[in-house]
Amino acid sequence: MRFGVDDSADSTGNTRLAIIGHRGPDCGVARIDLRAADGTVVCSRLFDTYAAHAYDGLLFVSMPLAAGQYVATVTALGETGLWIEKSGRRRGGTDTFVNVHRAELLRA
Repeated sequence: MRFGVDDSADSTGNTRLAIIGHRGPDCGVARIDLRAADGTVVCSRLFDTYAAHAYDGLLFVSMPLAAGQYVATVTALGETGLWIEKSGRRRGGTDTFVNVHRAELLRA
């Protein structure tokens, strides 16, 4: 997704990118890469969309972004959060599904 941050529309300098989507027991881990127009990596973070009960909401919020043009890429990694209890019971996601509904620019 390509987007721009216009400093004339944001006098506070606190524009952030928000990724909204689905969390649930069948959901997995994704990576978001934010790059400036010149290709410089501004941010690269993992986020886990696993939740014991399904709901839709925020998946990721970036740090404040300077004025400029950006490209955001979300990649499903084919992994899920997993942990094993001392009893041997497996806990965590049942699949690696990642669903992004939309992206929004938030201004403080």
